[in-house]
Amino acid sequence: MNTGAGTRRWSDSRLGRGAIFLGIVWSIAGASLLILQGLPSLLVEAVAVGLISADLTGDRRARADGIQRCAEQDVAQADRQAVVNDAALQRARYSAFRMGRSFGLAAGTAFSGTSGRSEQVTPMLQQVMQEVHGQAASLGVPAPELPVVRHMSTALSEFADDLSGDRQCTAARLASRYSPVHGEIYRFGAVIGYAAIFCVNDVCGAHGTEIRRYGLAAGIPEHLWLPMARGSLADVPGTSPREKTLGLLAILDEHVRVNR
Repeated sequence: MNTGAGTRRWSDSRLGRGAIFLGIVWSIAGASLLILQGLPSLLVEAVAVGLISADLTGDRRARADGIQRCAEQDVAQADRQAVVNDAALQRARYSAFRMGRSFGLAAGTAFSGTSGRSEQVTPMLQQVMQEVHGQAASLGVPAPELPVVRHMSTALSEFADDLSGDRQCTAARLASRYSPVHGEIYRFGAVIGYAAIFCVNDVCGAHGTEIRRYGLAAGIPEHLWLPMARGSLADVPGTSPREKTLGLLAILDEHVRVNR
């Protein structure tokens, strides 16, 4: 395998890493602006004080049903593990995390009370979901789709249940083509992206249970996700919730990019 400096991937360069970080900033900043303009204050306050739990899920039956359904489809489609080396597995792991994070950002934007501003929301969602579809295609797995939420007041738990149930079998295909960790890190990215939308607005705490579950399953060090899982950025360096959240996302991104 050629590992010379001349063949180093663009994303490994300082310029590439900078562009990746700017992409995170743009996604979060844009979605945050929409939420500040449109998120119902009652919902924000309810989540902040615990009147509406950010962790009303853990639907084991939904996950079990999803595993069985996706396993049956795997047999029918004769889905086989991709033939890859360690470097390719790491790239796929990073891509799965980024796909999940983008999907979570899209979901957090879509389900945060901004539907009345469709002229602003729709182009952003379309762009982010196009990115998700492109990442899924490069990984050779079905792209996740935003669920139809029945009630905005229970959007957090409905999204968590849909992610657990794996409606499009995205996590299952990642597991069968690469490894179980790839499926878990995709889910981890999804709940991190969704939760970040709330953290930048100083109402951190969304999907705390899922962040713990998927972070542990994906082998992500606890100190990297614990502030978001606990719902407190008090000990995170930075002068504002936005700066602290972006800092956490950048550190997570770098960790997943360089570590197996």
